[in-house]
Amino acid sequence: MALPRPSNQDRARWRTKCREKLSEHIKSKLGIIIDPCEVRLIPRVEDSYFWKSLPSREQTSFRKEPKQPFS
Repeated sequence: MALPRPSNQDRARWRTKCREKLSEHIKSKLGIIIDPCEVRLIPRVEDSYFWKSLPSREQTSFRKEPKQPFS
C-alpha cells in the first residue's frame, strides 16, 4: 500500500489541532466536555452544541467582488 502524501499528513495534523482547540472552546464557553474526535464543524441535530456565524464577518468574508477586465 502506498504511503500517504505529505500534504494529506499535514492536513490531518491541522485538523487534529483544530478539533482540540474547538473542544477546549466548547468546554470553556458551554461547559460541555466533548472528545476532540467528536467535534464537527457541521454539527448533527443530536449534538449538544451548534455554531452561529457573526453577520458582520460573514458579509465581509464572503462578499463577491466584480471581475475587472485586464487592460
